[in-house]
Amino acid sequence: MKVQVISDDTCEACAPDEVLVGLKQALPTMQNEKIDANSAQGQKLITEFKIKTIPAFVFSKEIEKTELFAKAQPFLDKQNSGYAIKSAEAGFPVGKYVSAPQISDKDISFGSSDAKVKVVTFGNFQNPEDKQLYQTVIAPMLKDYGEKIQFSFKNYLPPTSAQAMSAALAGLCANEQGKFLEYADKLFATQAVWGKAKDAAPLLKTYANTVGLNAADFGKCLDSKKYQDSITATLTDGQSFGIAATPAIFIDNELEIGAVKYEDIKKNIDQQLEK
Repeated sequence: MKVQVISDDTCEACAPDEVLVGLKQALPTMQNEKIDANSAQGQKLITEFKIKTIPAFVFSKEIEKTELFAKAQPFLDKQNSGYAIKSAEAGFPVGKYVSAPQISDKDISFGSSDAKVKVVTFGNFQNPEDKQLYQTVIAPMLKDYGEKIQFSFKNYLPPTSAQAMSAALAGLCANEQGKFLEYADKLFATQAVWGKAKDAAPLLKTYANTVGLNAADFGKCLDSKKYQDSITATLTDGQSFGIAATPAIFIDNELEIGAVKYEDIKKNIDQQLEK
């Protein structure tokens, strides 16, 4: 059985050796072919299998005949030429990202889709670290760069957290009326209040009034869980990039996780704008 290993010699963290040792134990007859991610063949495979991270591993169809196949099937993406492991979802080490989360018309976003730099944040309104990122990084970033970048906020939260889910739905309802940023400011400022409420909905509706939203439309949107499917989609999106916790912020295809400084984010954005 053949496996194509897509990597990049200029990226030390992209070395596939550790994963290959484990794969060789499970597939003793495996033969691997190394492919440069920057080559025409590498780019073709990255496009065909929508590969997000390297090192990446593409198996020939003979993997179907192995015992590993049944166990690994949830993490395999089938295309005409074989199967690629969804490395980030499978928990494989990420050397670097070769693609970034996409910003669709359904996402919360600001700035032009033609902007040179895309910034995507996966966040949870109930998480104190997300509050810090929003107030110390996101807010000043939007003020400083405006239309020079496109920014998107994607909800990423534990599905079992009722308060976080309600806040995410509320944020999308506020976005519907063009006041996501104002409402997000309020949510983060009052995080300690609604986050402890057994039922956060009444408080979330009160906040809608304070930021000038149409209360009736907002209440209907929130009560009907209008954007539940949107949240499910962003959760799936985040999982495909191996996001384990928030805050997580992508600047194009470079990921920063946890507490970050605005100076570092600004430096990264400036470098991307100068390219």
